[in-house]
Amino acid sequence: MPDTRELNYEFFNDTDALLKKIRSKNDLGVKLSTEVTNANCIELRYTEDTDKVQQAAYISEITASFTTANARMRLYKMLEWLDPSQVIYVDTDSCALLYDETNHNHKHPDKDPHDGLQFGKGLCDWEDEFKGEYYVVGWVCLGAFLI
Repeated sequence: MPDTRELNYEFFNDTDALLKKIRSKNDLGVKLSTEVTNANCIELRYTEDTDKVQQAAYISEITASFTTANARMRLYKMLEWLDPSQVIYVDTDSCALLYDETNHNHKHPDKDPHDGLQFGKGLCDWEDEFKGEYYVVGWVCLGAFLI
């Protein structure tokens, strides 16, 4: 018979959150262990029996992968439209960019044609979250975010 236990790790720097997690996991009868990682962090290790975990009734891996792929394709289309010198940050569903009126390669959603890109407030539209009232004047980024 295959082992159906799954090993999980979580890190806490808040004692109340750690105790809340321990209480919730102990109700399920899972094995817990803790280790002090440093003066500000405690690692909680626990195993859950995946046979006892009830699966949600409304989860679809196909829908989740389609949604992620769709967002990625829309992001790639946006990146192809923009000049590389404009892009200062991208995430799964957002793009921060610079616009310099004096640079003829820079594109603006209100001024330049954008075949296949939708700008507005609707679902799947690219939206100016600053509403044209604020602009990026500086950007500091320490490096890539890795999981």
